[in-house]
Amino acid sequence: MKRNRLLLLISLPVMLLAVVPAVYFGWLGWMYTHPDKKPIQNTPEYFEMPFANVSFPSHDDQITLRGWHIQGAKPDQVVIFAHGYKENRESASVALYLADALYEEGISSILFDFRGSGESDDGTTSLGYYEKDDLLGAIDYAKEQGYRRIGLVGFSMGASTALDVAPHVPEVRAVIADSPYTDLNLYLQEHLPNLHAMPDLFFLPKLILWEIKVLTGIDVRDVQPIRAIGQMQSKAVFLIHAEGDEVIPATESRMLQHASSAPNTVLWVSPSQDHVGTFNADPNNYLKRTVVFLQYHLSKDDPPVI
Repeated sequence: MKRNRLLLLISLPVMLLAVVPAVYFGWLGWMYTHPDKKPIQNTPEYFEMPFANVSFPSHDDQITLRGWHIQGAKPDQVVIFAHGYKENRESASVALYLADALYEEGISSILFDFRGSGESDDGTTSLGYYEKDDLLGAIDYAKEQGYRRIGLVGFSMGASTALDVAPHVPEVRAVIADSPYTDLNLYLQEHLPNLHAMPDLFFLPKLILWEIKVLTGIDVRDVQPIRAIGQMQSKAVFLIHAEGDEVIPATESRMLQHASSAPNTVLWVSPSQDHVGTFNADPNNYLKRTVVFLQYHLSKDDPPVI
């Protein structure tokens, strides 16, 4: 009996050393994948744009997504917006300003919340893994409305998701990716502390990513915009990044441009120091360049069939 008690006393600290870190890593993984929803503060009504509240399922039929449909004069052109991590369809008003500028040119917009964000149903935020199905659900909705010339505009997580989705959708003609990453697995291993405060231990990101996969099934190795951009020969890509971005460094967009095989991939690195900060640093130039890019590529005639 004494021997059993002694073994228990000896093994208890060892068990605690194993269990406590596992619980802590699991908690961190949960915090990353279930951030608090950010409330929506402005609507298209603020810009005096007519709009409809819409809902549609994600492509995998698992989640109901909600958003706005702003209908422009051109019946076949639409731009779908994809927001960033911990954001919503409003995207710090950048999306609404751009949607307003597009509306003035007759181009429709669809702005929606990813799962677990804004007013969409609760779900696991995955930095691009599940969000691909959400963006494909928005594209499905757009095609049901008759749109056949589709542009994608994404910010941060949404930018990378747009790049990942675009090669698989023939109707997508142009992508604007503001502050994307290249490879989710490599990015998180190096920059996970940028998203959530954590102890400065080199092995923690790999352990947390392993726990996230165990708990949620998310395999971050499947999210590789740098691979996708090499499959977009017939599409136009406009990469935008702030030089001083410390959340997702501008080197990520430079690597994406280098990996692109499309002749019409362009890169604009602004002097801003903030993540997704180019619009705030130079809003007039931002709107002018993005609207012209989308106008041109959504209106361009289809290549002849030979």
